[in-house]
Amino acid sequence: MPGYERQTFDRKRIEADGFRFEDCIFNECTIVYAGGDLPSFINCTFDHCAFVFEGSASNTVELLRTWLMDTSGFGQLVRQMLDVSDEPPHPGAGKFEPDDESAEQTHSG
Repeated sequence: MPGYERQTFDRKRIEADGFRFEDCIFNECTIVYAGGDLPSFINCTFDHCAFVFEGSASNTVELLRTWLMDTSGFGQLVRQMLDVSDEPPHPGAGKFEPDDESAEQTHSG
């Protein structure tokens, strides 16, 4: 798997499919996953980054989002599949607050 070690990325669009990142720093980057080979992030730091799903990854995210809203049982199926509890996480867990522009990019597919 091609990769990067001890690199700093500033304000870049990173197409992450199939890449390994180790001990890297991402500052104000857009990290894109399009559904190809899984990327690997080992001991990396993300500061004010947006995470965007495109292509088939975007389709999968949208399907799971739709199923989570479904009342016929698909929501529970998705929670079980992802091993996600209905209980709220402890304060600050997984906190990600994209700015308005990156939130629009995330949903544009």
